[in-house]
This record gives sequence, C-alpha cells and structure tokens, in this order.
Amino acid sequence: MAPETNIIDYETTAPTAGRLAPFDPKTPELLLDPYPMFHRYRACEPVHWGLSGLAGYAGAWYIFRHADAVAILRDNRFGKERRGVKFSSGGQRTPGSPAAPPIPEAAKPFFMTARNWVVHRDPPSHTRLRSLMNAAFTHRAVERMRPRVEEMVHMLLDRVADRGEMDFIADFAYPLPVLVITEMLGLPDEDRPRFERWSQDLQAIDLKTTEETWRQASHSIEEAKATLYDLIAERRCQPRDDLISDLVQLQGQGAEISDEELVANIFFLFFAGAGLETTVGFIGNGALALLQHPEQMSLLTKALVANDTSLMATAVDEMLRFESPVQMTNRTAFEDVEIGGQTIRSGDSVLVVLGATNRDPEAFPDPDRFDINRHQNRHHAFGLGPHYCLGAPLGRLEGEVAFRILLERLPNLALRADALPQWGNNAAIRSLKSLPVSF
Repeated sequence: MAPETNIIDYETTAPTAGRLAPFDPKTPELLLDPYPMFHRYRACEPVHWGLSGLAGYAGAWYIFRHADAVAILRDNRFGKERRGVKFSSGGQRTPGSPAAPPIPEAAKPFFMTARNWVVHRDPPSHTRLRSLMNAAFTHRAVERMRPRVEEMVHMLLDRVADRGEMDFIADFAYPLPVLVITEMLGLPDEDRPRFERWSQDLQAIDLKTTEETWRQASHSIEEAKATLYDLIAERRCQPRDDLISDLVQLQGQGAEISDEELVANIFFLFFAGAGLETTVGFIGNGALALLQHPEQMSLLTKALVANDTSLMATAVDEMLRFESPVQMTNRTAFEDVEIGGQTIRSGDSVLVVLGATNRDPEAFPDPDRFDINRHQNRHHAFGLGPHYCLGAPLGRLEGEVAFRILLERLPNLALRADALPQWGNNAAIRSLKSLPVSF
C-alpha cells in the first residue's frame, strides 16, 4: 500500500475569507480524532482553500466529499508531477499563482530519488514503470507468499505467547510487513535492520519536518541506494526467486527502466508501496477498531470458528474505510478545472482528504459506525484511478491472514486498561505508535 504524502511546513493565508478558518493539516486535533473536523468542512466547504504542508506549496485545495474525490482521482487533468509549478523565494500564495519557498537544500537528495517513484510519476512515465512493476508484482507472486505470511504470524505470536500482553504495534503490526517485504524482495537478512532504519528515517518526514530530519532522510536514502546498486549487480550474475531478480530480469529483457529508476522503486516497495508505513497503519488501526467494537470482533470470531471466512473480506474493507491509514493524497491541476463550484487553477495543489471521503454520509450510510457487514463499501483507502495502490493485494493478504490467526489464537485479546493507544504525529498518515493489549 502506497503513501502519497509529503511534507514541508510552509504557511500562507486564505485568499478570501470563508465560513471556516483555513484548514490546517498541522492542527493537533487531527491527530487524536480528525473526523468531527472533516465533517464540518465537508458540510460547509467541501472544496476548500487552506494551508498546506506539501513541499513546494504554501496553500492547497482540500477535497472532503466522496463524489469530488472520485472526479479528481479519475481525471487526467490532475496528476502527481508538478507541471507548470513555479518556485520563488517567498511571497503570498493564492490559487492559480503557484509560488512558494524552494525545497530546502537538505531535502534535495530525497526528492531527487523520490521523484522517480512510480507513485510520483504521470503517464507516459507512470504507465511504463507501472507495467514493469505489475509484471513482477503479480497475483501469483503475492499468493505464493500466503503460507509464509501464515508462518510469520505464528512466529510473532509464539514470541509473546507466554507474556500475556504485548505492544501490538512494536511486537506484531510493525515486524510482520517488514518480514514479508524483506523476503518477497529477497533482501539479505543481515541487511534488514539497515533497511528498517532507513525506512524509519523517511517515515519521520511529517507536516513539521525540520532541516535535520530532511538531512537524515536524504542521507539514509543515499545509503539505501548504494546497497541496492550492489544487490542489483549481484542478481544480474546470480538471479534468485525474488522480486529484485524478477525486476532485473525484465530490465535485461528490454524493459525500459534505468538503473536509477530501478533502485528508487525497489526502495519504494520496501518503504511504502507494499511494505511498511501504510500496512502497519492498516493492521494496527484495524485491531483498534475491533477492540473498541467488541460486538463486531465477536461476530468475526464466531464466523472463523465456524470455518466461514466470507466475513473477513468485508471486515478488512471496513477496517480500511473506518480508519484509513492514508488520510490525504496529493495531486496537481494541469489545467483550470471546476469542482464543487470552485475553479481550481492550473498549477494548484490539491489534497484529497481520504479520511473525510471515506466517512461521507452520501456514500456510506451511518459513516461513523464500524460495521464489518458493510457491503456497499467504495472506500478510497487504496486510492483510485491510475495511481491505485500497487501493494493493495499484498496488504489485503497480510490483513486477512493476520486477523484470522490473531482471533483464532488470541480470542480474549483486549485493550490494556492501564495504558492508552498512542497515535503518530503525522495527520496525513493515520497510524498508531503504540497499542498495549492483553490476552
């Protein structure tokens, strides 16, 4: 599951006075419970010009309504690249006149690599890279991981079985996708801690990123690239049954991808596209939703006891909708477009607030109710359109396997009364830092 966020602290004022204050993604209330605020903006200003944390922009259009999100995410007049965006040394920013402080010097190595990620490219480059990634990241490649994912889940639970309690994030939700994507890519076990550290340095990028954070992220991505160049050279000589070998083989057969693009996207798969940040959020957020709604957890447990796995698919979708790991995804307007009565000008930044669109009452009856039997569930947790998450099949598989085995082995799983869940500090990625549980 791929994060589509980013994120420097640039501020501006709203171009015109509205009924609501300019939406600010750094508002502390968004970290604890963003949904009341989302409901207010959706009801009053569903297409709203507010403050922006997006690198290179000082303001953005926020989209809070499901129908508007569908229109934008499927419209080729919006994309991920910054066509026509002008950077300046400062000044006021209004819709239609892209101007913002330049990207900090410390952040440039990160952005030079991240711009090659498939998630940040538009056709024809996106089409070229996406077809290559899809060729290696097939349904077969994902499904063949199912037995290993089951083994990994059991192994992680075996480690804590005698303790009677654990931090669900540190002991389970985080290590599981690390183990899965490391094996799928074919990364050496001895390199795993380094890839984890490099990934964590990138995950530290949030709406309040400092120059030191950018410097560390840039340093880590350069170290990761150096390691991956060596691994690619090794796989050319000695291919194995893993994703890196598959991608190298496709390149050798004439696939149009440079070594720089190949390295960047292999690291992207580890960092976000199929591995860590959003999958940790999905499994952790889903567990919290079940624990806070014991009647729903009981329904799912009873179905599994009866060997009925049909409820798991709808339960997974409801977890993704109810607490979407990716709360915001960005686009840039390539030409003037009217959405929801507002004219979005060419070059304007657009942030589709997935956390809000997935709780839109026009699309989801009683949207604040967690219902694992919800069948009409057209959520946007994996995005929509050409940038639909490449890692969605793997994320679903990990979730289905994890929750099935969890509920089978730990039927008395409960929140610890003496410790509270702790949310991360990035409003664009909704993920728990800690979830103390007992069993």
